[in-house]
Amino acid sequence: VITLLNQHMGALTEVVYRWHGVITQFAGDAIMAVFGAPTRHGDDAANAVRCAWEMQAARAQLNLDAKLPLEIGIGVASGSVVAGCIGAENRADYTVVGERVNLAARLCSVAAAGQVVVDETTRAALPSEINLEPMPEPLHLKGFEGGTVAYRVTAIQPPSA
Repeated sequence: VITLLNQHMGALTEVVYRWHGVITQFAGDAIMAVFGAPTRHGDDAANAVRCAWEMQAARAQLNLDAKLPLEIGIGVASGSVVAGCIGAENRADYTVVGERVNLAARLCSVAAAGQVVVDETTRAALPSEINLEPMPEPLHLKGFEGGTVAYRVTAIQPPSA
């Protein structure tokens, strides 16, 4: 199990770094990555979604030879968060907290295997090369009033020249 998880985390970590993400946490087979903190790159929402799409492809490639294939769903939410080192004097981690972090976690929990699900704020920041389809109905997510509009990423085209 440790070998499988290390292979999984290693491959997906490379993808996160390629898209200018910062990994703030590993938990089981999950990775929490942040885009735009501590440094903004100007296209952080697009980088996050492109990263998520490529992570799905990397996981599918790993599954071709895996004894125990893993399937992942990914949630992406954009907006303001509180970022910094949290912990104790002798042990602290760089992380983010706030409503948008909670929303990303909730979107991750509703994303089916192989899906990337994004919130409305992320959708509004994406270029036209990233194809989306709305979820059939607003999501009722713990900690969020009313329905949350969300979208599935269906394809990513090469950027226009």
